[in-house]
Amino acid sequence: MRIVSLIYLSVVLISCKERKGYVDKVENDGDNVYSVTSDDDDMNNAIAKARSTYDSFLKAFAKSDSNVNSYTVKLRFSNGENDVEHMWLSDLHARGDNFYGVLDSDPVSIKRVKWGDTIEIKKDSVSDWMYLKDNKMIGGFTIMVLYDKMSKSEKDAFKKEISFDLK
Repeated sequence: MRIVSLIYLSVVLISCKERKGYVDKVENDGDNVYSVTSDDDDMNNAIAKARSTYDSFLKAFAKSDSNVNSYTVKLRFSNGENDVEHMWLSDLHARGDNFYGVLDSDPVSIKRVKWGDTIEIKKDSVSDWMYLKDNKMIGGFTIMVLYDKMSKSEKDAFKKEISFDLK
């Protein structure tokens, strides 16, 4: 069921911390969870880019292309301004005019949702999207921000964990 979880083994969510640009890593049920400050310019720009290009993701999703798979969307969940998690949804599907996905990770602090819940995707909550085309990541803007903040050894480990090319 968690076929897409390899994609997120190292990059699962973003939450708020106290220092600008600070990245912290903790483990949550076997997944590495990276926390970034809410005022991190690179991350905020990546989220803005994901939202501004979300319509192109939806167009790609609507096409039938045998070289494209692993469509996923990252959403922002909050319990107020300072308690925020960004988590991935997989198994995307449409019902009428609405778009849904299945939560692909266990929340750290947001308790109103849990792994496996079906969640409606609202554009204003999208913080990233990605899919694989010919085994290369398309989108994944926040993944690249976190990847760029990793040490060389973390990057090497991350590349070993994923089954696709970052770009």
